[in-house]
Amino acid sequence: MKKHIFYILFFFQTILFAQPITATLSADSSHILIGNPLTLRLSIAADNALQVSVPTLKDSLGKWEILQTSPVVKGNDKGKTLFSQNIVVTAWDSGRYEIPSLPIFYINGQDSQQIATNAIAIQVLTVEVDTTQAIKPIKAPLQAAYMWQEAIPYLSLVIFLGLMALSYFLYKKYQKGKQQTKVAMLPRPKALKAFSTLEKIDLANTQNVKEYYASISYILRAYISETKGFSAYEKVSDEIIEALSEKLPEMAIEDLTTLLSRSDLVKFAKYSPTAAEHTGILQAAKDWIRTY
Repeated sequence: MKKHIFYILFFFQTILFAQPITATLSADSSHILIGNPLTLRLSIAADNALQVSVPTLKDSLGKWEILQTSPVVKGNDKGKTLFSQNIVVTAWDSGRYEIPSLPIFYINGQDSQQIATNAIAIQVLTVEVDTTQAIKPIKAPLQAAYMWQEAIPYLSLVIFLGLMALSYFLYKKYQKGKQQTKVAMLPRPKALKAFSTLEKIDLANTQNVKEYYASISYILRAYISETKGFSAYEKVSDEIIEALSEKLPEMAIEDLTTLLSRSDLVKFAKYSPTAAEHTGILQAAKDWIRTY
C-alpha cells in the first residue's frame, strides 16, 4: 500500500514539475483599508520555446479598480523565460472580495493554449467610528501662516519680465540709433571707394597681385548686380557680357570684356602683368564705373 502511495505521489510530482509554464498572482497584504492601494504581482515562468502573451489590463479586476500597472519586466533563468508585472488596485466598498484569476495565453509549437493564475481573497476594512462619543461640530479649515519664501516665485517672475522689457527697450533704441546713423551709399560711390582701397595693396608681392585682380573683378560684378537688374556674382565673364550686350553700348561692352578677361587671365591662367598694367586696369575700371 505504501509503495502504491509513493508511486502516486511521484506521478503527480512529475506532472507538476513537467509543466512548461506557471503563472501566479500574489498580493503585498491580505487586507487593506477602504480606498488604500494594494500591490499585486503577476509572475510567469515559461519554457524558452513558448510564446507567451501577458494580459493587457484595462480599468478594473472584478470589484477592484486598477490604479496603475507597471511595464512588464522580462528575464531568463535556468532555461525559463520570466515575466513579472506590478498591478496597483483599490476597492471602495468594505467586505471580503476576490481578485479573479488572470488568463495567460501562450503558443506551444502550433497549438494555442491557456492557463490561469490563482485567485486571491482580500479583506477590505472600513474606518471604525466610535458611536458612543457625541458628534462634534465641523471645524473650519485652519489658515496657514504666510511664509515669505512663498513669494519668491512671483518675485522672480516679476524680475524676469522686467529684465525682458528692459532688454527689448534697449534693443529697439539701439536699432533706431543704428538706422539713424547708417548712411546709404549709392552703387557708384561705393564701387569707387572700394577701388581706392586697392591702391594701398603692395603689388610687389605676387600673391597680392592675384588678390588685386580678383578684387577688381568682384567690385565690377557687385556694381553690375546693383545697377543692371541681374546678379553677376555667380556668372562667368562670358555670361555677364551676353546679359549686358543689349543694355549697354558696344564701347562699354568692349571695355568691360577687356577688364574681365584680364582679371581672369591673372586669376586662372597665371598671367603676370607689368606694373603699368596694374595701374592701367584700375584706372580703366574706375572710368567704366563713372561712365556706365
